[in-house]
Amino acid sequence: LEFRRVLFRSREFLVQRLAQLDDGKCMKSAAKVAINSIKGPCASLDFVNTAIDVMAEIEPSVYRKMLSCLVTFDRYDEQSLIAQPVCLIAGSHDSNVPVKTMSKMRDKMPKASLTVIEGAGHLVHSEMPAATNKVLVNFLDKIESMQKWD
Repeated sequence: LEFRRVLFRSREFLVQRLAQLDDGKCMKSAAKVAINSIKGPCASLDFVNTAIDVMAEIEPSVYRKMLSCLVTFDRYDEQSLIAQPVCLIAGSHDSNVPVKTMSKMRDKMPKASLTVIEGAGHLVHSEMPAATNKVLVNFLDKIESMQKWD
């Protein structure tokens, strides 16, 4: 049953993300829909416009292949094998990889931490770079201090 749910969500995801192209529209149209569906409420207009412009430059065939890889790539069962410290960062408004999913990922990895950045969406690192950088610096400082005691 779970496999069927995942398969359905994957097909639904592909249909939503490819609708603009399948309707004969250009990548810019697809980019507008995609970026606006994954950004958080705190994303600046400048960020949104830049992200749309960047995504609009992707060749449609490459975009289709990338999306296909996204829904078929699965390393869930191998996450518990990661022994290194891992810094997971999630946007509170990420609907692609929700906090609940990121929490499950964190729970599978013995040395993982998860920080949720409020107001960010799926592109948390670009939407809220200062907050993301702070999390990363704190994580690296923690790793460095742990290594001094080894």
